[in-house]
Amino acid sequence: MSKLSEIIDQLGGKEKLSSALRSNLIWIYNSFKANKYLGSSASRNVLGQWAPPYPETTGYLIPTLLQGNRYFPLLGLSSLAQKQLHFFEKLRTQDGGYHSNTESGKPIVFDVAQILLGHLTLVPYVDNPDELLQEIELTRDWLRDLLDDEGQFISHHYIEGYQPTYYSRIAWPLAFAENVIDSKVSSRTKAMVEKILAQQNENYSFREWGFRKGEAAYTHTIAYTLRGLWEYSEIVNSRPIKKQVKATLKTLTTLIKSENKVAATYNEKWEGNYNYICAAGNAQLALLYLIVYERTGREAYLEPVATLLLPLLKGQRHLSLNKGAIPSSLPIWGDYQKMKFTNWTQKFFADAVMKLLELGQI
Repeated sequence: MSKLSEIIDQLGGKEKLSSALRSNLIWIYNSFKANKYLGSSASRNVLGQWAPPYPETTGYLIPTLLQGNRYFPLLGLSSLAQKQLHFFEKLRTQDGGYHSNTESGKPIVFDVAQILLGHLTLVPYVDNPDELLQEIELTRDWLRDLLDDEGQFISHHYIEGYQPTYYSRIAWPLAFAENVIDSKVSSRTKAMVEKILAQQNENYSFREWGFRKGEAAYTHTIAYTLRGLWEYSEIVNSRPIKKQVKATLKTLTTLIKSENKVAATYNEKWEGNYNYICAAGNAQLALLYLIVYERTGREAYLEPVATLLLPLLKGQRHLSLNKGAIPSSLPIWGDYQKMKFTNWTQKFFADAVMKLLELGQI
């Protein structure tokens, strides 16, 4: 039996995983339904109350909807994804940015980049791709114009003056857009990535990969950092960048194996808070390990996958108002998005399960 088959069996088998995926995708669908199918609610609490739609995560939910449609076409996820273009029309600024909330919040570079990623994924699905490509070009310009020649964003941060290393997840869609529009990646985007890569410590953690300067990083932002670098390296075909990502993943693998569990946060010394799990981060890391395994064929990258996904499957709700969803923290009263079911947690769980099932078919 292959290592991949062993993991699928450990997680309950393909039928259980397919059922968990379908239930999770229905929760995601309902997060759009709550807003008349225009934007996904950021979260739902334990009482069943939906939060307002969240533009950033609605953007990167689009690839999840398109992928999920291949597994469950009767859910209508592809048409739902395409409908989000109408949602973003109302949020677009004249210069190519997007408001950070439906109350016309100031555009934030990270959020705009995730919306850009959704738009790029939709290009093959729309009737008029040229019109969408014009919007993509305008957003590419908006992001790039805010970058200086050293790869530093001059404004529009989540926390002004703070450029964390998880901005690699901006570099990914920006480089993607530049490749589509210009057939090359700009020097400013390259400078941003070089700036991030220089933040890797000798122990393969990264400086400033948390939400706030000096804080320990959630696995959520750790995975943002690593996935952004990996996807960027695929676009520019860079082995050295992949080598840096692999070094961090191998270090994390050793930690997970030694503790037989995953911390919610890690500081730069790899000291973890094991009091709870950041579910989104677990799902994101599992997905990244699967992606790297897919590209390298090395089974060592599969070793942490079951440990990362098993608590999420056990924590998935089956009877409550949030049927199909994974709490943002496990246990649900953990410090990350306490007592909530966030749409991005569901997005990354669905992505990880779909990638596992896809590789299992191969």
